[in-house]
Order: sequence, then C-alpha cells, then structure tokens
Amino acid sequence: MQGLVIASPDDSNKTIYGLPSVSAEIEQNYFNWKAWPNMLDRGQQPQLKKYHLEDLKPGEAKDLAGTRMTVTPFPLNHAGAESTAFLIESGDDAILCFGDTGPDEVQKASNMQNIWKAISDKVRQQKLKAIILETSYTNDRPDNLLFGHLTPKWVHKTLHVLDQEAGGNALKGLPVVVSHIKYPLTDEQPQVAIRQELEAGNDLGVQFVIPEQGALYHFQ
Repeated sequence: MQGLVIASPDDSNKTIYGLPSVSAEIEQNYFNWKAWPNMLDRGQQPQLKKYHLEDLKPGEAKDLAGTRMTVTPFPLNHAGAESTAFLIESGDDAILCFGDTGPDEVQKASNMQNIWKAISDKVRQQKLKAIILETSYTNDRPDNLLFGHLTPKWVHKTLHVLDQEAGGNALKGLPVVVSHIKYPLTDEQPQVAIRQELEAGNDLGVQFVIPEQGALYHFQ
C-alpha cells in the first residue's frame, strides 16, 4: 500500500481489485485528503479518479479488465484484520497469491482450511502452477508474537492440510514462493535460516523458492 500511495502522482490510471473491507480502508485512511490526495473515483471530493476501486465478492471469479485472466478472492485472517488471497487463472493455469496471514490454529479461524478446500481439485489436476505464501519469521518466533504471520513450521503444517485435501502425495514439485520475510535492522538477515528450516521439514517435496529482486521465474 505504501508503494501505491507514494507512486500515485506519477502512476498510470488503473483498477484496484479488492474485498470491500480493503477498498474501504484505502478510501477512508489513505486517499482521503488528509493522509494523501484522493486519487480514487469514490470518497472525499474532489475525486481525482486515477484509480477505480472494484469490489470483489469472496469466492467469486471476476474478469481482470484488459486481460484473459480472472481473479477469485478469499478472505484471510491477519491477526483479526481482513487480508486476502487471490487465485489468478488463465485458461487451465492458476497461481495462488497469499497476503499476510497467520495460522488457523493460532488465530482460531478456518480461513486457510477454506482456501485449501476450494483449490484442492486444481492441485489434484495439476492446474495450480505455484503458491506465493508468506513466511515472515524463523521457527524460534513464539506463537503469541506472530501478529498474523507464518513461520516455516506453520508453513509445513498448513501445506500438509492442503496435501490431505488434494488426496495425498499431491504437492511434489509444486513451487512455493516465499514472500514477506521480515528483515531486521541488523547485519544478520533471516533468509538463509528460513530456507534451511523450510527444507529441513520438506517431506512433501515442494519446491521452495526465495525470490531475488529482478529475477524472472517461469512455472509450468
């Protein structure tokens, strides 16, 4: 969101797709003529109308304007706030991109379980080409300090749930792109430790990918 706000004066016109709660946050707390000029086509006047807010319905596919893709949003629980996972599809190919989320078990929720049920057929049919999933902290982070985020051990646990929903032995070779690593203000960064912990518990045979800035990835 920070990047969108800062770039908005020089950005091109575009549509912002999101769940209604997210659209409301953008309208009320960012582009409101207090924090920033209103670049939207709704909310406080005058509306500069650079960005069109398009509300999505949970679990319903929506055509992405100007493309041959659709997007289906799924609500996530981010320490009590609503975040989103987006299933983006083109033909028979799909990719699932998670926003911030914590474990269902810690948050007393079923958001991730619901998503795994919804996409299990695509996994079974090998139509899901990759999952982008946050892994914010190393395993030594206590559950009461996750603040709506995941660690490698929780990634393993939730991927096992998906594997069970898809019939078992269904995730071998599936790319899981690691996002949202929390970088501390020290010289020691957690990427290496997170990769080691992810690989150490990788009994499902998924392909963990920690992306590098500017790199191009192609998943088949």
